[in-house]
Amino acid sequence: MRPGAPERTGIGYKQLSDINPNLVYLYAGGYGSTGPYSRRPSMAPIAGAVSGGGVAQMGRDAFPPREILMSIEEIEGISKKLKRANDGTADHTTAMVNAVGLILGLYARERTGRAQYIESTMIAANAYANADDFYWHQGKLPRRLPDPGGYGLDALYRLYHAKSGWVFLACPFEDEWITLCETIERPDLIVDPRFATHAARETNDDALVAELSEVFLLREPLDWEKLLTDSDVACVKAEDRGMYHFFNEDPYFLDHGFLKEVTATRHGKFWRYNPVIDFSDTRGKAEAAPLKGEHTKRILNELGYTDTQIDDFKERGVIDWEEN
Repeated sequence: MRPGAPERTGIGYKQLSDINPNLVYLYAGGYGSTGPYSRRPSMAPIAGAVSGGGVAQMGRDAFPPREILMSIEEIEGISKKLKRANDGTADHTTAMVNAVGLILGLYARERTGRAQYIESTMIAANAYANADDFYWHQGKLPRRLPDPGGYGLDALYRLYHAKSGWVFLACPFEDEWITLCETIERPDLIVDPRFATHAARETNDDALVAELSEVFLLREPLDWEKLLTDSDVACVKAEDRGMYHFFNEDPYFLDHGFLKEVTATRHGKFWRYNPVIDFSDTRGKAEAAPLKGEHTKRILNELGYTDTQIDDFKERGVIDWEEN
């Protein structure tokens, strides 16, 4: 909501704190409640784009020079890539910042006895998410961006085609580089002047990509995963059929009880995900979503209202619920 909208709808801070002085209240505007941009509309792609996230995800040399004329198909291709790069992550980032803000507000109330108004913005939250490029100082290295194809940051931190499917290699440290070369039976790469030092590998990154691409085509993804992880080099089979298959079929998630069969009031049994955080004392619970107002009557009964009063509330439109 933009400034003034909460007050117009009766849920502004002062309106609610007059009812409950102990209220911890958070306003999360796109650009905040004050300033030259506060009246602007803001959705997830806006915050992602203005904070630099969209262009960063596009990768190096993603945009052709302006003077080059492109076909409709080429423009469409770049537009689709930009859309994927600037996805809804900005919403999730903002939600996490808001959650932390509320937790801090509740903790402060517990310590000081004082409730308060809290404000966050989508813009600041996503600038924080891009912290590696959020500030500048003398001698700061340029931000590392993915390659034009979106495969990764460099030859030792990227996706590779395997015999069938894909693997992702993460090998950023010197000792891991040496282990990698020995494990894939290419010790010659260690002494090759093009790759002998970190600086040399950066300069000749395309050449190293070409060398490793040939190697990874020789084995299946899971074979590479086992071979390299057994040698303490990070490498995994990359799921290329869609995230659903990974979360529903991978032994890790099956072993950790990530899936649970639940029964919905109207639609019967179906599978859903369990909470992603485990607490030893206050265990999380995952059930089917309720129907509209499914528990309203039970809660009002607990608060001391009679069935007659509750039915009267429903008849007058004060409350509502969906019949099973």
